[in-house]
Amino acid sequence: VDPFSLLAAFKAKAESLGVTYLRGEVVGVERRGRRVSGVELAAGGRIAGGAVVDAAGPAAAEVAAMAGIGDLPV
Repeated sequence: VDPFSLLAAFKAKAESLGVTYLRGEVVGVERRGRRVSGVELAAGGRIAGGAVVDAAGPAAAEVAAMAGIGDLPV
């Protein structure tokens, strides 16, 4: 199985169901109580969301720390 093609197919299906993919460097995480309410981007601006996925790969622990989550086992 070609992993790139498989992920491209997953992405295409998700987009057909209404998912929007955004790409940008997160420099801050906004919280309301114990919940994440949005992220601040290096290019400027803010993205609000009811759910945020930390897909930062090797930098996932750094992003998690911005949200107040420590000891992420990555």
